[in-house]
Amino acid sequence: VAFPGGFGTLDKLFEATAIVGTILVVALIAGIDLGSIFLQPGRLGLGLAIGGLGFAAFAVVAFLQLRSFHLGWKTLVSLAPWMLVFCFSNALMEELWFRGVFLKPFEPVLGAVASLILTSIAFTGSHIGATYLSRAEKVRFLAILFPLALAWGYTMQLTGSLIGSTLFHAGADLLALNGFVAAVYGREF
Repeated sequence: VAFPGGFGTLDKLFEATAIVGTILVVALIAGIDLGSIFLQPGRLGLGLAIGGLGFAAFAVVAFLQLRSFHLGWKTLVSLAPWMLVFCFSNALMEELWFRGVFLKPFEPVLGAVASLILTSIAFTGSHIGATYLSRAEKVRFLAILFPLALAWGYTMQLTGSLIGSTLFHAGADLLALNGFVAAVYGREF
């Protein structure tokens, strides 16, 4: 995340577009019902409620943490669009890629609970190689990430859509981006 220019954000947007686009093209060519990969409204009100509450809770904590860096309002306002684009691009990509594509196909073989656990393990495991964390931070991050992955997957199963889990996930990513903001602006937390 290259703030304030946003080039890292643009990289994330292009990465998400490539991955989400590929999944959509393959699904459409293969004649796969997009609802089977959770690309449907589902229980929209419930998804918006869960996702909105999750996003809001993480956004408040992220904002308070950013304010503790003593960044000026002008800086915060200039960072907000880049952070939001990054977070929503990443959340949509990961929710579709790690859960949307796998939850329903695994359910007939493994059952709903085992599918949820397996996709949560895969999602969490994909973050083991994160180079932006020290070893101690990585252990703490993965310990927090696994229950979040379970919550996001359960939200998807409950609502039949990736809308709620994507909103919720984007909020958590806001908080994760604060480490990058701290690195760029020379603040440790």
